[in-house]
Amino acid sequence: MKKLLLIVMIGAFAGSVFADEDEIAAERFWTPLQINLASPLGLPWADRDVYGLRANIFYGHSIDVSGLDFGLVGATRGSMRGLQMNVYNHVDGFFRGIQVGPFANYTVRTNYGIQLAGLLNWGLDDGAGAQIALFNFNGAYTGLQLGLVNWDSGNDCGLFVGGFNVADADFSGCAIAPLNICYGNLSGCQIGVFNLVAGHSQGFQLGVFNASEDHTGAQLGLFNLNCNGRVPVMLLFNVNFR
Repeated sequence: MKKLLLIVMIGAFAGSVFADEDEIAAERFWTPLQINLASPLGLPWADRDVYGLRANIFYGHSIDVSGLDFGLVGATRGSMRGLQMNVYNHVDGFFRGIQVGPFANYTVRTNYGIQLAGLLNWGLDDGAGAQIALFNFNGAYTGLQLGLVNWDSGNDCGLFVGGFNVADADFSGCAIAPLNICYGNLSGCQIGVFNLVAGHSQGFQLGVFNASEDHTGAQLGLFNLNCNGRVPVMLLFNVNFR
């Protein structure tokens, strides 16, 4: 086994030495194993694709990574597919798989899969799957978000559970938190203390204070506001069906 590992490492090292220096050819080069002290100090040292295993003692940076990536800080300027387990995970391309980051997971393009972080999951583009952290921020998201704060800038669909749920666009599904805010239209339910919908809501709101610009369905709470309803303000419950 040790001999096999040594052969793989030597092959990866030789490939990096003799690879064409032309940028396009360099980006086509790949290695099954990369061990990084702090990129570009690694074996192989060049910025390459990794299909297999990448170990980051301090910091690893590659183009695309497919397989297992682990260490202190793991980054790609391309995409990541597989299992990424670093204290901090950073992907400039799209992500497919599982990210586990005791500190944070950050993706620039779409992320599909499971993201677990101690502090933060941040996706600049759309995502689907599950995000679990203290703070979850994303574009449009479909699936499960579980955190102290769940805040998305696009259309959401799924189950969102936390202390503070914010959908900057439309939301379909169930939002459960002390404070739920939807700046678009809601189709589903909000369960919390304060539930607010800036657009049209269809379904039900359950909380101490429920408010909607235009609600179709039931509002159950101490104070219920349906601005465009037949009865705009009701205590305990408000029902409006068209």
